[in-house]
Amino acid sequence: MGLPASATVRCLTPLPDGVAVGTDRGLVLRRAGRFLPFPWPRGARAEPRIEAMALHEGVLHVATTRGRFTWPLSGPVRGQGMPLDGGGVFEEIRALYSDGDTLHVAWRTHLEPEGPGEVSALVRARGVLWAGTLEGHLVRVGGDVERTFSGPVRHLLATEDALYVAAGGALHRFDGTWSESEGEPYALAHHQGKVCTLHQARLRIGGDLDPTPLNRPWCLASTDQGLFVGCVGGLVLR
Repeated sequence: MGLPASATVRCLTPLPDGVAVGTDRGLVLRRAGRFLPFPWPRGARAEPRIEAMALHEGVLHVATTRGRFTWPLSGPVRGQGMPLDGGGVFEEIRALYSDGDTLHVAWRTHLEPEGPGEVSALVRARGVLWAGTLEGHLVRVGGDVERTFSGPVRHLLATEDALYVAAGGALHRFDGTWSESEGEPYALAHHQGKVCTLHQARLRIGGDLDPTPLNRPWCLASTDQGLFVGCVGGLVLR
């Protein structure tokens, strides 16, 4: 269930010995060049789309449209359903992010342990935890709104000296001052010292266009094995 060949790869999370591949039909593990099934607990085999993943303190955290699961990279997986919000509607997890010390959970209504609702992306950069929202706000968590864009903040990326924001039809860079380049990428990654951006059918690595054609690419992940590109109907390793 969830094999990339018959699904859309929606999110990728590097593991110590591979990568977790979340699709719109489930979750698989890529280890030693092979796809292995994720050890879903009984009753969860029909889990649908993977919404978010993060590796925190040796535990893989997985959010689906139905529940939240944790797996310590071996042994059984533990799962629980989504809680209800104050209005009696089931909550949703929009993003998961580990900054090493804390696992940040972006629920639809709020950010745990603190922060606004409707957060779509998180990253720690320049000593600040940044949150991007579906309303287009870039927020310093625990502080003020830094900037508001004309569309949702889709992705955030931190490098050694800058924060990158994919929003409002462009890629924005903040290193103390703001600059931007035309074209909003589908995904961002920092791989071998280069900023990688994903565009329609193409990947740019440090600004250079990769020649490999891609079928509707969706997500990126930088690992020790290389740069993974999740697409519709496939997973590409560059």
